[in-house]
Amino acid sequence: LSGNVIVKHIVEDRKSSGGIILAGSAMSTPHDVVKVEVLSVSVYEDNDQELRIGDSVLVPKHSLTKLATEDVDGQTVDFCSVKLSQLIAVV
Repeated sequence: LSGNVIVKHIVEDRKSSGGIILAGSAMSTPHDVVKVEVLSVSVYEDNDQELRIGDSVLVPKHSLTKLATEDVDGQTVDFCSVKLSQLIAVV
């Protein structure tokens, strides 16, 4: 994985509570930061972070590289790769 983390991003529903389909710009978060769940962490010498499988982390949305998309329990889930250096915070 050489400094990358494999994460799971649950794609938010693009409909309002009234059933109106929202445009992508209406769904964006401040600074396009998303919360993802860690599925796999690479181990390398410079890893000074205590990152564990199952941790929730914040990352810039543009830093995610989509690997696969699946429908899990009625939710769209993106499996992505992100560089360890791009992680903003563990939440």
